[in-house]
Amino acid sequence: GVNYYPRPNAGDLELTNSIDFFTEAFRAGWERDIENFKALNINVVRIYAVAPGEDHNGFMCALKAAGIYVIVDLAAGCLNCAVTSDPAPTCYPAELRLRGKFIVAEFARYDNVLAFSAGNEVNLVGSWLSTALCQKKFIADMRSYINRCSATVRQIPVGLAMADVEREANALWYKYVSLRYQKSFPY
Repeated sequence: GVNYYPRPNAGDLELTNSIDFFTEAFRAGWERDIENFKALNINVVRIYAVAPGEDHNGFMCALKAAGIYVIVDLAAGCLNCAVTSDPAPTCYPAELRLRGKFIVAEFARYDNVLAFSAGNEVNLVGSWLSTALCQKKFIADMRSYINRCSATVRQIPVGLAMADVEREANALWYKYVSLRYQKSFPY
């Protein structure tokens, strides 16, 4: 598999981290790329910065036809679209929770969705110990939402992508720190 965010290397869109490149407006690019994925025998892509409410049907169906599974990121680079470097609980904006639920509900209908990622290299945002609390709460909220909606939302795993630094400390923290420490969250 590959991480797939086809942002250009130059021009107006070079520095963006919040444009949804998986809609009809960008069809020419992703159709070309899917052909390349097939030629390379890629069977999983991880996509970033999907916009809730946009039409992803063409993209998702083209991937399915190509035999390609998808890991969908729930966060993005826009305001309140990801866990921040603020101290808990403010590092978890309420808008992020709503965004995640909307994306889960939208993408769970595609049977080629393999998983959801609650964040990208989240241990590089501020002090990872302070933001990890918010990140773990976001993951728990998304898993809970999927479990509560099991009649309408397909059961799909939710995890996160970590930068390859302080690997053991991160793994231990996410494995053993209980959500009971998150009582300070207002939701």
